[in-house]
Amino acid sequence: MLPDLSFEKKLWDRGYSLIIGVDEVGRGSLAGPVVAGACALRIENHESRIMDRDFDNKNEKDNNIHDSCFMIPDSILKLGINDSKKLSKKRREEIDPEIKKYFYWAVGEADVGVINRFGIKPATEKAMRQAIIKLLYQVLDTEDKITSKTALSRTAIENMRPFLLLDAFQVKYIPIIGLACQQAIVKGDEKSITIAAASVVAKVYRDNLMRNLSVENPDYGWAKNKGYGTKDHILAIRKHTAMCWPRPNSGRT
Repeated sequence: MLPDLSFEKKLWDRGYSLIIGVDEVGRGSLAGPVVAGACALRIENHESRIMDRDFDNKNEKDNNIHDSCFMIPDSILKLGINDSKKLSKKRREEIDPEIKKYFYWAVGEADVGVINRFGIKPATEKAMRQAIIKLLYQVLDTEDKITSKTALSRTAIENMRPFLLLDAFQVKYIPIIGLACQQAIVKGDEKSITIAAASVVAKVYRDNLMRNLSVENPDYGWAKNKGYGTKDHILAIRKHTAMCWPRPNSGRT
């Protein structure tokens, strides 16, 4: 069964407009950065409509303003967006540009230095925070034609009415959004389209990055193993790295 928009629709009906799915890739690898993807369905691709009903007064109408239905283009559902781990390399690369047509998207990364200094969890949070903030700037620029980073004010963020859906994770210190507007979903990339889309964007980005790093550091076979702990990769780390750190600094500095 493919991920769907069940979580997103519930949040839209609660009044949230910008539902941001977030996922990471590379957290369990032995080399290279941890990369986070963030995706949110573009405003023009879903349309809220107040259900037909009679209102006795303005207050009743205001109270029901978010009792809405959303029209999602069939073309989005037909993409077959899924957890990146369940898609072949070819399929991920096919749907990655299609996802970017329908979704706001951004990536963030934490390099090897950050991982080795602070640990993988804080590094993952840093990558996710970066991706989320970059996406918020993108939405603001697209909607209001504002490019100045000083424009990302409390009012600007609140007007987006954002909510985060994350794959079994929560991220501290997101400006204005905080922890209150986050939901950690176990196996979220198998349940939510926006989280699954984020997983694909992050995976394609990181795989390309590791292929490029492999050209600079051919001894580790990163083009093939993407930094994960295959037998050949572990042997290469032991052979070519003076100290067998969790992640060789040659991976990304």
